[in-house]
Amino acid sequence: ANIRCFRLLSNIDLSMVRYNGKDYNYADLERTLIVESRNELIVDTLKKYFFPRQDFYKQGIIFCVNVNHSKKLEKLMTAAGFKAKAVYGGNKHNDEIFEKYANKEIQFLISCQLISEGWDSPQTEVVVMARPTLSKVLYTQQIGRGVRKYPGKECLYVIDVVDNYEG
Repeated sequence: ANIRCFRLLSNIDLSMVRYNGKDYNYADLERTLIVESRNELIVDTLKKYFFPRQDFYKQGIIFCVNVNHSKKLEKLMTAAGFKAKAVYGGNKHNDEIFEKYANKEIQFLISCQLISEGWDSPQTEVVVMARPTLSKVLYTQQIGRGVRKYPGKECLYVIDVVDNYEG
């Protein structure tokens, strides 16, 4: 599928987030990125452009920093009226959630390090990069969750949340 990428600018400063040469330090990311204003920016953007309406229903995946981030975004998305569920390692409901997503009963999956590769769902039309990564491989794998062709699919919409970095 064709890709349409949009940058969603946050006011979060990543300059104090350490990295190990491959990717960002997870503890630093959690401390820096999991803030209400950033999460609300993501939810408000999705509500503005992708909230279901007559003849308009696009499913998507939100990639998060960690389980805590996934759970917080799940609560905000649900409160905003979306059918959204968090999937992560150790969640005993993952199989049920994936099945409901496949059946279009859930609009957004909110993932933490679980469906970056080896998972196929061609109806996915929206990918939200709510966690920064320095890994081009991981970024490509996550985007790849939505590039499969599917009947009626116009394109993949990528919402890349871009934080400030003055390093």
